[in-house]
Amino acid sequence: MFGPSVTLRCAHCGGYLSSPTPPGAVPAWTSCPTCGRPVPVLRPRDPPPLFTWEAFPQIYPSPTPPRWVGPRVQAWAVALLAAVVVLLAIVAGGFLLQGGQALYGPEYTIAGHVTGAPATGGPPGPIAGASVNVTGEGGFQDIVETGLDGAFTVPGVPTGGITLNITATGYAPLRVDLFASPGYTGTVHDLGDLRLVLSPGEPGQGTTLVDTDFATLEVFLAILFSGSSLLGLAAVIALVGLLKERRGHDAWGVVGGMAGGLAPVALLELGVTSLSPVLTALSAVAGALGFGAVVLAAALLAAQERPEPPEAPVT
Repeated sequence: MFGPSVTLRCAHCGGYLSSPTPPGAVPAWTSCPTCGRPVPVLRPRDPPPLFTWEAFPQIYPSPTPPRWVGPRVQAWAVALLAAVVVLLAIVAGGFLLQGGQALYGPEYTIAGHVTGAPATGGPPGPIAGASVNVTGEGGFQDIVETGLDGAFTVPGVPTGGITLNITATGYAPLRVDLFASPGYTGTVHDLGDLRLVLSPGEPGQGTTLVDTDFATLEVFLAILFSGSSLLGLAAVIALVGLLKERRGHDAWGVVGGMAGGLAPVALLELGVTSLSPVLTALSAVAGALGFGAVVLAAALLAAQERPEPPEAPVT
């Protein structure tokens, strides 16, 4: 239980304040309403009519204020920012590599089987003589017909967006939008073993199956390089925050950590996260470490001591 309130005088600014006395010999701490600095409070040592306790400079030894942050916390903040810079640089480089591979990507062979159930009923089976029209990047186009087993093969399809239009007598047409690029994992179908099922119907009853997030190679590269640019910018900001944090500028540490923390959000908005699970996981780790650096740098910023005001003369 704290004792009655006593009148104190701040050793830093000379302002007066009131605070309850602690029960034992261990000092309690209160904040000066004038300058905000911590002031130790002890039980009264002087009888009236003097102040029950005074905090004049150099009269009583001032205990060291408790601190929960220090050089070790700053070292951790610097380490987290360094990890953020490295991870963001790796992810940005990985996306740039994917873009380069797509720009000079190989040719693909599109193959598969066309099946369907007849309108008269019965089990589905291969459709012979179905027309498969394949269009791709750069004006590529090829039309083939399925064999007796419903199989078809179209070689030499360039990297990028691929559209298949399948038509057969007595069946509704089917359109399939695909995308092929090295390292791209968004396509759930095997381009070399497509399983295409037609439904009985008329030409005007066609359906479209979209199995890609990118319609063309141009869109793919634009989104990919935009994501890489954002990651590179975030890495630069995190690096500046790292260098400034090492010199004690904790506000810059907050900015650098925030840049790393928000980088995965930007990738999610761009749709780049579907390109590579590994790079996406690394960017998520960088984001988590960035927010950790924000917490540590903010704690250091909040614990910074204010400049010592001029000592008030004692009269």
